[in-house]
Amino acid sequence: MDAGGGLHVTVIRDKEKYRTVSVDVAHVEGRKQVRARHGELVGVTEWIANDLDPGDYMVTVGGPKPLQRVGRAVTIKAAQVAQLEFKIEPIDLVGTVSRGNTRVPHAEITLKSHQGGWESLVTTNEEGTFEEELWQGGRILAAVSVGGASAPYIFLDEIHDDPSVRWDIKIPSGTVSGRVFDARSGKPIAGASITLDSKLPDDSNKSLGTTADESGHFAFDGVGAGAQSVYAEASRYLTSAPQSFVLQDDERKDLEVALMPAARYPLLVVGTDDRPVAGAFVVHAALPEGELPVTDGQGRVDVDFDPNLGALMAILPRSGSFALYGVPPAAEIPDTPVRIIVPPPAASLAIRAEDDQTGMPVPNARLLIRYNGEFLPPALTVFLGRLRAVQFTADRAGQFFFADLPPGMYELWPYLRSSEAAEIMHGGKAPAAALPVTAGAYSATLKVGSGHNHSNGIEIAK
Repeated sequence: MDAGGGLHVTVIRDKEKYRTVSVDVAHVEGRKQVRARHGELVGVTEWIANDLDPGDYMVTVGGPKPLQRVGRAVTIKAAQVAQLEFKIEPIDLVGTVSRGNTRVPHAEITLKSHQGGWESLVTTNEEGTFEEELWQGGRILAAVSVGGASAPYIFLDEIHDDPSVRWDIKIPSGTVSGRVFDARSGKPIAGASITLDSKLPDDSNKSLGTTADESGHFAFDGVGAGAQSVYAEASRYLTSAPQSFVLQDDERKDLEVALMPAARYPLLVVGTDDRPVAGAFVVHAALPEGELPVTDGQGRVDVDFDPNLGALMAILPRSGSFALYGVPPAAEIPDTPVRIIVPPPAASLAIRAEDDQTGMPVPNARLLIRYNGEFLPPALTVFLGRLRAVQFTADRAGQFFFADLPPGMYELWPYLRSSEAAEIMHGGKAPAAALPVTAGAYSATLKVGSGHNHSNGIEIAK
């Protein structure tokens, strides 16, 4: 036992009733348990394991029946013997599984003990009932699978350590189904993603997702009574407005979900040399679900958006600078691609955010930028950060850095809360700094706090 540790297990029980019990020792590795030792106690109460590697273990004592399990965690230390004592005090667990007012035969119930770490399966009989001896109560995660249900019913419950416990499981019996189709052509939209958000009577929230089949149909089974909201989304379509309703027990709700095709706006992306820019991403804040639009070998791309809202598009080649192009609401879709010129990179910008009282750096400050009169909204900067590894949130030293910037006017606002960004974009604050960028390396120090933002000086290095 020089390198490892030991484990001394004592199992107190009625040895006439439980003459033989098993002991399983599993090494806990992250979320996995790897069996390390196994043994049996036949008419005795003590069991010893030596030469165990130091670490965390789960020890389970079990009998021949599925719920005759009790488990405990233990830490093994080098050259030490850990002591564990188990006392078997059985619980007579009698239960039923019902769906609506009907008992469910042959329902499979998988139970996982939160404290003991063990997992086991029981099944209801022809009458939809079961009776088992349970050795460990407490918090139990249960998954109930019944015939005809698209997914198991999963819930968390507490089973008290009483000699006899009644456990009646009621599976939610509501159904929400429907069809997703093109609002203009009426054709089904296969593969559309449908989300069901539920607020149940106990004030808990639950979200489920599914996919429409080839005929556009979808179904959620086992939906609990309460307030529901359903919406759908698909590539090349606008996300539907949520349909909200209250579902009763055993009720079946059938929905028609129409998706409006997104406008397809044609672009031609070129460089200042008039050569097409292939492989450039074109993104905007309300981009529909699906793959990001990217220019082909001729620099062409069609971008989807809601024509009623318009869009501010960011054109992001795989390297170099970027360009912005705004489409106003209700604009007509052109017959030929709109030509977008991406200027060459000309400048870099280093920014430091400081507290306006202490002069200390402000980590996690955020930055709103208006470029040539167009705001880059936070939803759009998510794409910029993902595709270009650009951070619009200050690091621990309160610093931002932007490389490969095109020439133009850059107006800067540091902010701390999302509500501030909305206020700034509605004209509520003057910019902290305004930089007419041509070429070179620029730096700025911006003051943050006390309800106002202002520049503390801008240095330009050529």
